[in-house]
Amino acid sequence: QTVQLLETAIAARNKESLKSAVKKAADMTPPFEHALIGTATELVARIEKEEEVIAGLKKAMAARDRAQLVELLTQATEMELEADEVRQGEALKLRLEEEEATIDSI
Repeated sequence: QTVQLLETAIAARNKESLKSAVKKAADMTPPFEHALIGTATELVARIEKEEEVIAGLKKAMAARDRAQLVELLTQATEMELEADEVRQGEALKLRLEEEEATIDSI
């Protein structure tokens, strides 16, 4: 039952379900040990990092902060993160670079 709960949470990539499943396994007596617990814990950490990068991208896009965009887009690329915010950030970065080039050429 716990293994099925872990498998379902991992497949759904649902952070709260993953945390709940890991907690349930840890609260068992004796604590339930399975490779899926490590997988679930790693996935929670990844999802939290993705959320952090996406939130940063939203903030950098709102501020039109090219340096911050470059840094966050680099992190997104390293993580192989695919999200609308990444595509929007890449488009804005290009636009900001074009605007800077136009200003420099004047």
